[in-house]
Order: sequence, then structure tokens, then C-alpha cells
Amino acid sequence: DSPYPSPKEVPADEDAAAAAQRVRAVLGASPKICIVGSERPHSADSAAIVSQLGRELSERLRDRAIFLTQGLPGVQRAFVDGCSADARLYTLVPAGDNSGLGKGTDIAAGGDADRAGEVFGLVGDMYLVAEGGPRAAGLARAAAGRGATVIPIARLGGAGSGKFGFPPSSSRRPTQVATADQWAALAAPTSSVEETVAATAAIIMRCVKLAEYAADAAASAQDVPAAWSRGFFDEKVRHLACASTATASGCEIGVRADSLLALGLDYKQIVTAAFNVRKEMQQIERQEVHPAPAVAADAKARWCNLRSVVHKVHVCHAMR
Repeated sequence: DSPYPSPKEVPADEDAAAAAQRVRAVLGASPKICIVGSERPHSADSAAIVSQLGRELSERLRDRAIFLTQGLPGVQRAFVDGCSADARLYTLVPAGDNSGLGKGTDIAAGGDADRAGEVFGLVGDMYLVAEGGPRAAGLARAAAGRGATVIPIARLGGAGSGKFGFPPSSSRRPTQVATADQWAALAAPTSSVEETVAATAAIIMRCVKLAEYAADAAASAQDVPAAWSRGFFDEKVRHLACASTATASGCEIGVRADSLLALGLDYKQIVTAAFNVRKEMQQIERQEVHPAPAVAADAKARWCNLRSVVHKVHVCHAMR
């Protein structure tokens, strides 16, 4: 028995927001990557790039991410054809329709194609855009407007190159997930298929890793060490702790979390402060130091405040 609702089970009066909520609940918490693009690609490289991305991402991410299309020809079909047989691939279709892709799972999303398209713009965490026209640009605007990450392969032209009202903010390099060279590979007409695929895959892998960190940190509110030890965050904190020029120690920045931003401290200083306070807590827990009870309680209180603001500032900073 499939856990996915058949078209007959979808309420006839379900609006796009309710449908999106239902689809996300069915798919679970894994990062959701939506593929957007032309039904009739104009660039000779589009099919090759998207197909290779389907193969590479489905093999590298496996059970770590979900891929979503609307079952359309062109870019979406090329991606589906490239995906491995065991890819977590889903197609949003209007109630009563069948994608006919022969791969992945169909999920009913709305009573017609327009409603299914609205839902598609509301469920993804990341949107990969290859060419596309006004409809693709509209999806990108909807996604960017609610904070989803939009990754345009600008060198292929179309909406992804900034046309048809594509959101300008999504044409700018997301500095925490893409290097300058990687972003240039997506935009430069001289980039090879292989260079474009490698750069795009690296950016998406980084996005997935950040999404995993954010989910883990939120789920680990009662278990700080688990969230702290995630590979990316641990690496980032260690790097910042070594590179920081901040002079204030964790003790000196021992103030309420909401006061940190009011003081104008930047991202590096906040994370460094948390790192220092965490070291204090570890020393106390290991009984390497024996502070007075009041001092120990103060360190614990500062850590509770700092861990909250670090999570919020880190995620916002990373997704800019």
C-alpha cells in the first residue's frame, strides 16, 4: 500500500498552501530539490548538463535529499532520465493524471496543471533553474520570496540568465554555498559541460549540508553537543575560533542573546563567543576547573543564550 495519496483522496477544494503542506508532510524532512526549466531547451548543452546532474546528485545524495519535477518534457525529463534507479524522485501531477515517466513516484497536487504548478513553487527548499521562460521565472520568484535557495545555470540563457522577471537576488552569488569560481562556471558561456556540472553539484551539495545542519540543530535543542558536533558547524566554528581577531572572550561577552545583536557584534564574534563559552562548559563538565556554584550557573546560562542566537545567526548568514 502506497503512503502517497491517490488522486481520489485529494480534497477537491484543497488550495495550493494546503496541498503544499500535505505534500511536504508526506515527503518528510529531507531537503527537497526542485528542477525547473524549458520544455523545449534552446541551448545545445542543456540536456547534457541536466542529465549529468541527475546522475551525479542522485548517486551522491541517495537518501539525503528528494528530487521533485512536474513530469514535463525538456529539462525535467532530462534530469529524470539521468537519475539512478533508486533515486528519491517524485513528480507532482494534477489529480487524476499520471506522469508516465516510468521512474519515481507520482503525487497528486491540485486539481489542474496550474494548481500543481503553484504547489511545486511552495514545496521545495532548493530550485535548480536551467533556461525556462516566464513560468520558470515566476516559480523562482515564489521560491525566493519565501526564502528557498534558487540556483540558476545562467550560461544556458532563458529565465536562469535573469530574463522574464527572474528575481535579481537569485542571480547574485550565495557566498556561503558557492565560491566565486563555482558561480562563474554557472554563468560563463565558455564553461564546459563538465565544469558546469561539477560547480552546480558542489553548490547543491553545500546547500544540502547546510539544510541538514539547520534541521539537526533545531532537533537537538535539548542535546547541544549533538548539534555542535555536526561536521560543517564544527569545522566552521574551529576555523572562526582560530582566525578570529575578536578580543572579547566568552566571559566578557557573557550577556543576554538578544543583546549581542544590539551591541553590533558580527557573525564571527558571536560564534567565537559561543565557542569560548562552550569550552568553559566542557572544562566544568570534565571537572578540569572547579568554579563557585554561582560562576558555573552563570556559564551555563550564557551558553543557553548564546547557542540560540548562534543557530539563528549562523543559518541566516549561511543562506544569504
